[in-house]
Amino acid sequence: RALLTEHDPRFLFQKILQNAAELCGAETALLLVEEEGGALAVRDAFNTEVNAEEVEISQQIARKVLTGGASVVTADAQMDSGFNQFQSVVALHLRSIACVPIRAHQKVIGLLYLTHRYKTGLFSPETLELLEAYGDQAGLALQNLRYLQQLRELNAQLQNRLEEAEEEIDRLKTDLRSKVKNPYARILGKSRAIVEILQLLDRVSDTNLSVLILGETGSGKELIARALHEHSRRRKGPFVAVNCAAIPENLMESELFGYKAGAFTGATRDKRGLLEEANGGTLFLDEIAELPLNTQAKLLRALQEREIVRLGDTKVTTLDIRIVAATHRHLEGWVKEGKFREDLFYRVAQMILNLPALRERKEDLFLLAEHFLERAAQELNAGKTPRLSKELMTAMAAYHWPGNVRELENFLRASAAFAERGLIRLQDLPEFLRRRLQGKNGAAAEAIPN
Repeated sequence: RALLTEHDPRFLFQKILQNAAELCGAETALLLVEEEGGALAVRDAFNTEVNAEEVEISQQIARKVLTGGASVVTADAQMDSGFNQFQSVVALHLRSIACVPIRAHQKVIGLLYLTHRYKTGLFSPETLELLEAYGDQAGLALQNLRYLQQLRELNAQLQNRLEEAEEEIDRLKTDLRSKVKNPYARILGKSRAIVEILQLLDRVSDTNLSVLILGETGSGKELIARALHEHSRRRKGPFVAVNCAAIPENLMESELFGYKAGAFTGATRDKRGLLEEANGGTLFLDEIAELPLNTQAKLLRALQEREIVRLGDTKVTTLDIRIVAATHRHLEGWVKEGKFREDLFYRVAQMILNLPALRERKEDLFLLAEHFLERAAQELNAGKTPRLSKELMTAMAAYHWPGNVRELENFLRASAAFAERGLIRLQDLPEFLRRRLQGKNGAAAEAIPN
């Protein structure tokens, strides 16, 4: 059992020889192993140095064992005419000699060559029987080692082929991206939900319809808004993005409509509002549900009349803008509750795009992951895009991703820093990242590391 569990060739050879010598009381021991082509080579020695004389006699006797298939033994080589003809037997003063086959699957794959210079009759029939049984055990261990080495070589070859295939795939992807023009290159996905979104974009991009994008936080609403602008007739005009939730209520009106110098304390110069900045292009009102009701009324009037007046001014500025709005709220519900003006809702929601959450388009998960890992590799100056282990991919596929695409991107940017030899493994990630994936239905996503 000890032989079968040893996978280091050096230690295995020494164990085989040491155990054999202890079993029969031999002074020295050599291990001869058949190599490719049938040649026998001395692979290791116990309690002796491998010299030319030892090799000569061991090889000659070994050939007899290979030819006859049985052990060759002498009680006193000095008196045995079958042995004393070898000058090396006389020179080395050898007395007891045994050459025992090492078998595996009924085939001799090696030999044990055991000697003693002083004792005669060392290898009795009983001892020889034990040595031959031991030779069979050693044969299994050597055969297992040979299989293991072949398996390692095969794994190395497969790994090299896999790396070559991955490099070829990367090359083909790069080549394909350079040849195929994707009109929505930044919108990644092959799921039915994304395909339907892209089909709607084809329909409405080049119109002047106001579009309301509904979707959870982090699902890519601004990306869709930019795609609408870039594929519209207004693409050469400005794209102005406004996060309505980030502007304080007391500054909302001046930010949207602008002001004239002296309109209020601190207004030292004229300032164009965001509506005016977007003239000739697209105004993206992100989180439009967070607009105060009084601002909603003024915005509605500006959109209907297509004109604005800056605060503190009397000059009318004509507007030529397209409105694209977005929210993670259930806006129709807010209309019913009186939190959002119904007339403004219909003005900004001439077309509604429902953006799916990442958990609703799981088939896009690893397509997005590959894209984010490529970007992470560039940020880290890594020569090669890291890959995800099977365990990590399983955990990612089972996770709820409450933060959607944004959460996935940030998770992979952090995880890429822990890649080892181009592979990101679940067990190599820090605890807070592992906990995030292992949280039930994404509940652990907001867990703060200790």
